[in-house]
Amino acid sequence: MPINKKRVSNRKTTGIPATERIRDLQRKISDSEYINNAIDRIATVVSGRIVDRPSLQGKPNNIRA
Repeated sequence: MPINKKRVSNRKTTGIPATERIRDLQRKISDSEYINNAIDRIATVVSGRIVDRPSLQGKPNNIRA
């Protein structure tokens, strides 16, 4: 499954002024718990896609010991 790029919302679609959105993002990136949760979500999504993707050599990716 290819990874699709998402368009970043702008203030016209969110209804939030750009400066308020920037302040919100600045607050979030300075919050270590928020960053750790974001990294965990990214890792979960990427890991799931790697496991679900067929191997390039035609062999299964789920090798069990």
